[in-house]
Amino acid sequence: MNERLTRRDWVLIAVCCGIAALSLFIVFNWFYAAFPEASTDFRYNRDSSLPLARAVPDAQRIDLRDYKHGAVFDGDEMAKIFLERTLGLSTANRLMRHDVRIWWWHHRWFKPLQEEEFQVDVAPTGEIVGYDDRIPEDRALPTVDPVTARRTAESFLTRIGAKLPDLQLVAQSERGLPHRTQRIFTWDSQSIHPAGAPYRHTVTVDGDRVSKYEQRVRVPDQWQRDYRELRSKNFLAGKVDGVLFFISAVAAVVIFIIRLLRGDVNLRLLGGVAVVSVILVGGTTLNELPLSMAGYDTTTSYPAFFARFIILNVIGGGIVVAMALAGVVGSGEVLYRERLPQHLAIPKLWQRKALASKRVFLSFIIGYSLVAFFLAYQVAFYLIAERFGAWSPAETPYDAMLNTAVPWIAVIFAGFLPSLSEEFLSRAFSIPFFERIFRSRIAAIIIAGFIWGFGHATYPNQPFFIRGLEVGIAGVIIGFPFFRLALVPLLLCHYTVHATSTALLLFRWGHAYYVVSAGIASLPFEIPLLISIRFYIRNRGFIPDDDLSNSAIPIQPESVRQRQEVQPIAYPPAEPVTRRRLIACVAVVAIACVLVSARPASIDDVVDYRITSDDAKRIAAPYTIGTKTYTAATAGFRSWEPQAGGEDGGGASGPDMVALEYLFHHGMPVPKLVEVLRTKIHAANWMVRSFTPLVKEETRTEVDPRTSKTVGYHKYQDEKKPGPHLEKNQALVIAQSAFPRFQVTAANMDLKESR
Repeated sequence: MNERLTRRDWVLIAVCCGIAALSLFIVFNWFYAAFPEASTDFRYNRDSSLPLARAVPDAQRIDLRDYKHGAVFDGDEMAKIFLERTLGLSTANRLMRHDVRIWWWHHRWFKPLQEEEFQVDVAPTGEIVGYDDRIPEDRALPTVDPVTARRTAESFLTRIGAKLPDLQLVAQSERGLPHRTQRIFTWDSQSIHPAGAPYRHTVTVDGDRVSKYEQRVRVPDQWQRDYRELRSKNFLAGKVDGVLFFISAVAAVVIFIIRLLRGDVNLRLLGGVAVVSVILVGGTTLNELPLSMAGYDTTTSYPAFFARFIILNVIGGGIVVAMALAGVVGSGEVLYRERLPQHLAIPKLWQRKALASKRVFLSFIIGYSLVAFFLAYQVAFYLIAERFGAWSPAETPYDAMLNTAVPWIAVIFAGFLPSLSEEFLSRAFSIPFFERIFRSRIAAIIIAGFIWGFGHATYPNQPFFIRGLEVGIAGVIIGFPFFRLALVPLLLCHYTVHATSTALLLFRWGHAYYVVSAGIASLPFEIPLLISIRFYIRNRGFIPDDDLSNSAIPIQPESVRQRQEVQPIAYPPAEPVTRRRLIACVAVVAIACVLVSARPASIDDVVDYRITSDDAKRIAAPYTIGTKTYTAATAGFRSWEPQAGGEDGGGASGPDMVALEYLFHHGMPVPKLVEVLRTKIHAANWMVRSFTPLVKEETRTEVDPRTSKTVGYHKYQDEKKPGPHLEKNQALVIAQSAFPRFQVTAANMDLKESR
């Protein structure tokens, strides 16, 4: 006989509707107060900004007809956070909307296997905020004097609409390339000083033409250091949680293997999860192909790029996600089935009769009420936390998925992956697993909830624990209903929360295709809910569903090992050592000794540490300034990275393996290369670092372990430290006077760059 809804069921439905109504009231009234958006004026989109970007290289008389084009939405996240935290969101929004350009459309023109390419950044308001012509280093261009180069830069600024009278030149430098001179001019705006920081326009002139332009907020170095110190706590909390999460994951893998061998794992369920994973990952990745094109590496051939994209990203990525989800779902489902035999079995939900089940119908009702409840919980949590000084970065009002052909597939994937991976690992597996270990249901719920919660601690929210606390409390809250409501409502809730959050941008843009597709992708369980209601009306009740319970899928008993008697091992008789074998052995050893002693030269021969790290510290003592000093061996010879974030002009970077390969492939034999690295470039040195924690100023001194001499020195200084303003010639005299200290003859050097 079919089962009608009882009075208790109607009360449950009424309570769920009341919770949902109250929660939605909170969400609709205070959502943007809890999660504010950064402000920008989208006058130009990806397509309409293209003609503006194209006009910049056209004005340089550059023909782009045979070039491929890619475009993405990009921005300066560090500058955005700096303005928000320094000025407050309302003032920062006013600046970002009218005066400061934080976001831009990044347009790129390139040819496969060609070094030169062109990039133009167009702000959503239509201004040109960036330009880059990647001119090959060895290309010859006409040389002009500094005055003419500056006029060329100013003409470019005028052409793109910059207010030249408002700009003050604050720095200029030059760099000598093989067949041209590169000059860099930096201007600061006189009227715009966002949060006291310089708003800079930097123009690079190669030969007689502009090759690069940037319009950016120069975020103060000390603020960046302070912010990185804040973020380090987020990352530390995330790493600590990562250890606990790793232990849970390893335990899940072990349980999966044991239960798979025992025959407890439902392979049809895992096969379905794997197939859906491959389809969604492949579809999402293919949908992002236009975005990947914008980052195409021109040192790779086009066929190789597409082959790598398809094999590694589309197919490989799908297989990796499928395998990971299969393990997580398999281990979680079997412990859930074993611990809660009275609840709905996940493998049984794919039957048509499941939609005519009362428990499935009520799971839909409870799941959707949980969606509204947890959205309201997040809003209330951050509104309260803000009163106690908590901070979250404003949401960027754009996402790259808006530039894809099928944006709704990203919505489905955003709900599918976290709902299955997190619910099966953090609830279905972890709660029964920890309950068995700690013999306490409450302890299991709390531990599993906060391991899940602090897995989100690396978000930029401050203080560092606030995001972990928010999600951890949510994990504890939904841990208790796990035993009463089972897993189905939690899966529905988790999917819908993530999918709806991802779909918000599509809803807000108002395009009919975006709204309809986002609605279907984020709320797909409304369809089976309506079908379930239809079955209830047609059948005048719900059909019996005892066969949908976990108990209907038996758990295989643990196999009992048979005791086996230890059999004695019979060894074969020993063979005597013959004279012939002894001679052969001696000959092999002799040949090996000859080969070792006569081995060819190796790049490892450069390594020759004749002094200890303590000796290196003592030699570098005149250059140390901090409270702590450490030494480390360096591999290869160090390179200089112009874009290093340590300070203006760049800084010392890692081993320059590209230069090493260049010398080798251009005919320098290994013995000669070893000699050069020992006597000319000084590779494999001791690096002595002297610093004080949380202080910018530090020194890094390189000591040659073969000669016990200082061969390299760099001092990082605070940009606010006062000092004299030197002209180029004055600075050059100081630099040349330092050569004797490092046993360098200035007469043997050519000046190539001054900044």
